[in-house]
Amino acid sequence: MTSVRPAEPEELARLLDATREGRVQRVRADELARHLGLPEPAPTAPAPEPRKSERGFRRDPDALERGPPLPLPDPCTEALLDCARFPNFPMATLVLALLMYFCFYTIDGARSFTAPVPLPPEFLPNLVFYAFAHASADHLLGNLGGLLLFGIPLEILSGPWTLLAVFFAAALLGALAEVLLMVGAAWWVGEGCTGLLGSSGGVMGLVGGLLGYLALNWQESFAGIEPACGRGSGLAARCVLLLLGLVYVSADIPPLLQGGGRVAHAAHLFGALAGLVTGLVAAHNVVVRRGERAAQALAALGLLAALAVLGALLFAQMARWADAGVERECFR
Repeated sequence: MTSVRPAEPEELARLLDATREGRVQRVRADELARHLGLPEPAPTAPAPEPRKSERGFRRDPDALERGPPLPLPDPCTEALLDCARFPNFPMATLVLALLMYFCFYTIDGARSFTAPVPLPPEFLPNLVFYAFAHASADHLLGNLGGLLLFGIPLEILSGPWTLLAVFFAAALLGALAEVLLMVGAAWWVGEGCTGLLGSSGGVMGLVGGLLGYLALNWQESFAGIEPACGRGSGLAARCVLLLLGLVYVSADIPPLLQGGGRVAHAAHLFGALAGLVTGLVAAHNVVVRRGERAAQALAALGLLAALAVLGALLFAQMARWADAGVERECFR
């Protein structure tokens, strides 16, 4: 039997006053036991030092009691998580939008950057710069909305250089196809000199670029929603997005077959096709699988071949215009 010494009231009062005044922040167990006349508690063993492999896994002290660390996600999920952190600020998209606004309201881009038909040699750079020229404020706002809607996700997923490559490749290929189609259909005959302006070909290229990214990363896209939405939800989301993109692009086919009017439907379709191929070549590939590098190389060669063929046809047509004196009649 252990004898307990009764605590002195003066000692307890002094200890209580010291605690209230803040001079004693924490009362140790052995000191309290000594003042109360209780046996001192046995010293507790220090907490075990975590192993080297467990250091830094969890920050809370109960980490060791919860069992081994969770397994790391597979490379596909890890890459998708990296994309979800928005590593790329859409600076290139905003720069393109500001250039379009500046060209319309400041330097009269409709007069400076229009790609005319017939096309004189000095206007060849306008086959790219026409994307910054717009006929009206409504025309500008519509293309700006499409640029922001489709350009921001593409730049976030694949970076600014992919966005610029898709946009300008689509604008150039769309312009070549539209000019040659206008010549083949003789739409400009009887209207004097007409021209091509507007960034809708490049915007349609951004739609194609997103479809190219989706095709290149088919298994990885929307895979992260399946744990929350159920099995097969990722595949359903991919199919819905693909269907929406195809419907959006194919909406230009019926007007083109009916004559086209004054809308550059050929530039829209060929721009979307160029954006699709450029997206397959330049978009970020989350997981590289067998045969994808070879397919990307073939797609790049096909795009270069299409640009070479259309460029050769355009130069041949420009030579015929020069021999017939059409340029001098339109641009004297």
